[in-house]
Amino acid sequence: VPARPSPMPPRLQNAFGSSSPSDSDSDDDPASSYLAHGAKKASLTKPLDDANLYDYDGAHDSIREKREAEDAKKAAEDMASRGTSKYIGTLLEASSRRKVRDDVAYTRKLVREAEAEKDVYGDRPTFVSESYKKRLKEQEEFKRREDEEEGKTVG
Repeated sequence: VPARPSPMPPRLQNAFGSSSPSDSDSDDDPASSYLAHGAKKASLTKPLDDANLYDYDGAHDSIREKREAEDAKKAAEDMASRGTSKYIGTLLEASSRRKVRDDVAYTRKLVREAEAEKDVYGDRPTFVSESYKKRLKEQEEFKRREDEEEGKTVG
């Protein structure tokens, strides 16, 4: 006996692909479907509790820190691969010597000016601080070392 087709057409799914009773046109329990719809709506509209969701500055800072760390690591590797400079030590030493020589020359100039003013102002008392005395001793020590080095290179 062949099955007879039902007079009712088959039930179609809604636009979202769901055939649940809450989405259909059935009037089983309108109050529960209304409450379920309200709960869905409330869950979609309430703000998310994730504190990091809107932390754009923190995310940007962390990305920047990673980049800076990588750059520093590359720079350190480059410096390690290059080694030390051949001439930088001698250049720094020559620079410090020139600085001391210039300081000695400036001090001599001040002493000459003071002696020239002695005739104008007479014998005024002079005040010499401890730091000035210390600087003069350092200059004398430098002059002595320089003379010894010149004696070694000449002789």
